[in-house]
Amino acid sequence: MAKKKKIVKYKKPKEINIGIIIFAVVLIYMLIKLITYFSSKPVAVYEVQQGTISNNKVYRGLIIRDEKVVKANKSGYVNYYAKNGSKVSVTDNVYSVDTDGGLSKKISKVTENADSLTSSDISNISTDVDGFVSAYTAENFQDVDSFRTELSSELTQILGANALGKLVKDVEKAASNNTFFLMNAETPGVIMYSIDGYENKNIDDFSPSWFDSSKYNKAVFSSCKKVKKGDPVYKLVTEDAWDVVISINSKTAQNLKNTQSVKVRFCKDNKTSIAQCSIISKKHNKYYLKLSFTDSMIRYASDRFLDIELLNGGNGGLKIPTSSLTSKNVYCIPKKFFFAEKNNGKLGITLEHTDKKLEYIKPNIIFSDDSNYYISKKGIKTGDIVVDNDSQETCNVNEKLTKLDGVYCINKGYAVFKPIKIIVKNQDYVIAEKLDSYSITLYDHIALDGDSTKENEIVTK
Repeated sequence: MAKKKKIVKYKKPKEINIGIIIFAVVLIYMLIKLITYFSSKPVAVYEVQQGTISNNKVYRGLIIRDEKVVKANKSGYVNYYAKNGSKVSVTDNVYSVDTDGGLSKKISKVTENADSLTSSDISNISTDVDGFVSAYTAENFQDVDSFRTELSSELTQILGANALGKLVKDVEKAASNNTFFLMNAETPGVIMYSIDGYENKNIDDFSPSWFDSSKYNKAVFSSCKKVKKGDPVYKLVTEDAWDVVISINSKTAQNLKNTQSVKVRFCKDNKTSIAQCSIISKKHNKYYLKLSFTDSMIRYASDRFLDIELLNGGNGGLKIPTSSLTSKNVYCIPKKFFFAEKNNGKLGITLEHTDKKLEYIKPNIIFSDDSNYYISKKGIKTGDIVVDNDSQETCNVNEKLTKLDGVYCINKGYAVFKPIKIIVKNQDYVIAEKLDSYSITLYDHIALDGDSTKENEIVTK
């Protein structure tokens, strides 16, 4: 009888279903993301950019120049021929004196006809008017009457010079009778047919009272007027170098203390120039800055007060919205109290608690400078003392509490405080300087609202 074979049921090995594992991993990942999303706070993000802020201010400046007042050497009626504000030499006819007034009346009659004005004359007058209009402000209303007088005088001078060419025979006859005298410029310079009492003022004798425009009075000379011997008839600006004095506050004075030159914009015509600058005096808590120029004098020869803007070129750095700013209280501990672990090189300190027990901690370093580490308050209790293991020197942390300006960086999905150094600030933005490796850098993502963000808070962009 044949022996029966025992049949053993074969157990199939369990097969690993890769699809299910992948599905499970994806499901867990999605659950984690959902939990993180619903437990995190949505935060408006700003990407740190390079930028500038300009806080330029316009100042009312007082002009001081080398000026010489020329007086009439004869009595009679004067007529002017050189253009106001033009350069003249000792060979140029500037004005004439008619002792009996006969020729002066003829010149006046001829100047009543404006047909002799050339297109160049009209263009120059239009340029003067446009310049005044573009620079005019309500604060300078008192300049309107002065400008009108100067413009009328300029027109009379142009027509008078043209009239002289039409009355050659009359001029020769009056000159032969010693009743008409043509006068040349006494010295080379820029001629001005006005005086205001500032001609003899020297920058070394500066007084803040010179800025009192309410007492300012400008006398403008015009043709066909009778003068006495010794009366002023014109003035000459004899040097190209000129100065402008402005009143500045203590902050601006501090910023310019070590500055030798500054770029300025003249509001009258929007021209710019480089000035040598120096603080000349401090009176009644006000500082006065002298701006020295070697060009552009002739352009503003008719002005005594001039609005100018100091162009600081803007302060460059990391541009951050002011809404992102926050601050953090930290401990400032000298670097000599820190030591590095042999295994990983991490920095730590030894604390002595109020119960005299010692504890080694690795604090969160937020910022460092040449002498100190700035650490968070986490792990440090009121009354703790930092101990130097080598010298046994101690440091009371409560005496080292300080505040750092900063922002919350959210590059990693949670808010991390990063310190910054503010260079300049206006209502909307600050320009910050990168401090060290602990600080923010270009293109970092930071919280737009620093006040509503909390440190270590999980955030979504």
